[in-house]
Amino acid sequence: MKQSLRPARRTLWQRAALTVPVAALVAVSAFAAPGYADDADGGNGTPSAEVESPAPAPEPEPAPEPKPAPEPKPAPEPEPAPEPEAEPAPDPAPAQDDQPADAPAPQDVPADAVPAGDGAEDGAQQIRSRRIAAAKDDDEKKVVVCKYVGTPPGVPHHIIVVSKNAIKDWDGVTFPWTFADAQDSVAIRYAVGNEQPGDEELVNCPLAQITPPTIEPVDPCGPDNIAFPEVPETDEYTVEVVDGDVVLTAKPGYEFPGGESTLTLELPADSGEPCIATPPDVEPDDPCGPDNAAYPAIVETDEYTVTVNDDGSVTLTAKDGWAFEGPSATYELAAPVDSGEECPVDGKKVVVCKYVGTPPGVPDHIIVVSDATLFNKGWDGVTFPWVFPDAQDSVAIRYAVGNEQPGDEELVNCPLAEITPPSVEPVDPCGPDNIAFPEVPGTDEYSVEVVDGDVVLTAKPGYEFPGGESTLTFELPADSGEECPEVGALAACVTTIDPELPIENARLAAKADGVVIEIVDELLAEANGFLGTLPFTFILDGKEYTVFAVAEPGQTADDFSVETQCAGGEVVDEDCLDAATNPDAVDANGEPCNPDGGETGGIVDTDDPDALPNTGGPAGILLPLGALLVLVGAGLVMVRRPHSA
Repeated sequence: MKQSLRPARRTLWQRAALTVPVAALVAVSAFAAPGYADDADGGNGTPSAEVESPAPAPEPEPAPEPKPAPEPKPAPEPEPAPEPEAEPAPDPAPAQDDQPADAPAPQDVPADAVPAGDGAEDGAQQIRSRRIAAAKDDDEKKVVVCKYVGTPPGVPHHIIVVSKNAIKDWDGVTFPWTFADAQDSVAIRYAVGNEQPGDEELVNCPLAQITPPTIEPVDPCGPDNIAFPEVPETDEYTVEVVDGDVVLTAKPGYEFPGGESTLTLELPADSGEPCIATPPDVEPDDPCGPDNAAYPAIVETDEYTVTVNDDGSVTLTAKDGWAFEGPSATYELAAPVDSGEECPVDGKKVVVCKYVGTPPGVPDHIIVVSDATLFNKGWDGVTFPWVFPDAQDSVAIRYAVGNEQPGDEELVNCPLAEITPPSVEPVDPCGPDNIAFPEVPGTDEYSVEVVDGDVVLTAKPGYEFPGGESTLTFELPADSGEECPEVGALAACVTTIDPELPIENARLAAKADGVVIEIVDELLAEANGFLGTLPFTFILDGKEYTVFAVAEPGQTADDFSVETQCAGGEVVDEDCLDAATNPDAVDANGEPCNPDGGETGGIVDTDDPDALPNTGGPAGILLPLGALLVLVGAGLVMVRRPHSA
């Protein structure tokens, strides 16, 4: 009996049904692998500047149904073998938005279709495919990156979208993340969906954060003087003061906390705290005698004003921005109490002038004191006036007479600082009515005024001239009338020189404009270097003077001829006027007018239009020689003519 082949055939068909889908899955993975390799980033290469997000992956086509196995040949038995049932086609993989197009769809394998043994390897292959797809999906997440240009930290220039693997040393979590690339780069977030580089705006790119400076206003005592100290500019921001406020403006690439481009430090209101005024430390003077106790004069200051009351007390009133301790607007010096001490019968009294103001000061009031007061300060009891220091500058002027009181002497009798008069002498140059005092400068001691030629000095407060005079006058004496010595006169050719032109061009232009003769002062010429040698040229005030002669007394410019003395703009010495016909002529200095004796070549200026120039050859030779040469030439022509015929 033959063994049946049906079980073996059924096993072969089952294996074919399982093997065909698996082979198709392996083929799809092999073709898709190069695409994944192209997108993969090894982490060491430079990422592309801009990467467009890939288009959504299309749904994969369902795997084709396996072809049924061919029918086996009928067995000898009468019953034919039944056809094996075809394996059902696998369901298509669901589409995933964030899954790459080339990723293979995971295949669900029925539990009863994967037996142990030969089918185990195929099931493991399906599990590995799912893991590869999940890992690839995570690697291909996109990140939005801001690119910067300029000096670090730079300013945002453009935005790109790159794979997360393109970002160096990133943990995949931290935003913003700064990393070095061809340009400074900052990853700011993950891309959303298929986001493109233009979907994000540059204003959202972070800038370098500025740490604001700590600036406290300074408010010294006094009103309206609060102010911020000077704030220096930095590489991060500029500084401007607007109505007392300090405005900081971020430079390109920087921003203040909160993304602000400016930061304003507002100036608070002034506290108005007054400055503390210091009252003077004074004690009343109480010389012997009744009812004569009094405070010395107190000078007003920048801190307070001074008021002396009828009872002798003194009120100090603080000025704006000032106050006395307390604080208080006023400070009182109580009225002095007179001791009523009687003066000794044998004691002498001295009249003393008291001064105020900048030394030497001006007399302010007069007191009468015991001579013992002055003895204690070193007085010899004899010298008047005698200056001694006290609460104020003081000068003892004399002994008191009888029971003399302070009001019995007048302030005008108090001595002042004596002025040493200056030495002022008048200046009287030659000529009539020209005597005058030189300028006398004023000093700290006196002022100066000129009245009808007299110099009047007036003493300033606290000063006087010898003899107690307040003024000192220097009277102008009469003019001596001394005549000035006569000064020689010179005749000169004068041309106006254009200062904008070179001297040679200016002279040519001046000749075209014309030359004139003027009589000039010899002193003027000497002041410009004239030493007596003629001719002499100098330039003064835009004119060129060429001195050619000494003018005799009474001579004027009309006595000279421009054509003769200034011919063609050239100065011609009077003694050389006949040099053209007189080879022995000499000028005013005794020098030959024709140094070459008239035998050398050159052009001689002459009024004879028929005169020939001096050619340098012996007189009368050139003309006959020329005629002879002409005749010889004519003869040669005649001799040659028959031969040529």
